[in-house]
Amino acid sequence: MKRAILILVTVVVCSLSAWCQSSMIVALGTEVIENNSFDSAEESFRQRAMPLQVMPSGKYGYMSERPLLMAVLDVTESDKIKEVDFLCGAAMWWEIGIHLEDAGYTLTKDGYATLGNGDTVAEKTYSKGSVLCLVQTIDKDVKQVIFKRKVTKPKSKRSN
Repeated sequence: MKRAILILVTVVVCSLSAWCQSSMIVALGTEVIENNSFDSAEESFRQRAMPLQVMPSGKYGYMSERPLLMAVLDVTESDKIKEVDFLCGAAMWWEIGIHLEDAGYTLTKDGYATLGNGDTVAEKTYSKGSVLCLVQTIDKDVKQVIFKRKVTKPKSKRSN
C-alpha cells in the first residue's frame, strides 16, 4: 500500500513539474517579446536561473541538457528583440497549448511548416495582441516554440 501511494505521489509531482515548466516557457517568451529590449530579456532569463551567453552562432541564448531546453534570442543592432526561440524536450513543452490559451493566446492556424532543412513539420500558430507563438513539432519528443512580434502590413495607397 505504501508503495502504491509513493508511486502515485511521484506521478503527481512529475506531472506538476512538467506542467509548470511549459507555463514558464509561455510566460518567459511573452515577457521577452512584450518588453522588447535585450536588457529586459537578460534580466527575465537571469531571474529564472537561466543566464544568457553568446552561442556559437553569435546570438545570445541559454542551453540545458536536462531537461532539454535551448533558448536563442534574435536581437537587432538597436537591442530590440525580434524573436525568442525555444527548443524543448517533452518535459518543457507538455500541455503548452493549454498554457498558451490560459495566458490569453488564441489558436489561429493548425497546419504545417517547411523548415530551413526542407523538412515539413506540424505547426500551430497562436496569437495574442501583437505577439505570435509558433509551436512546431520537430519529432515526438521535441518541439520548437517561437515567440515573435506580428508583422504589420503597410496600408496600400489607392490610386485615383
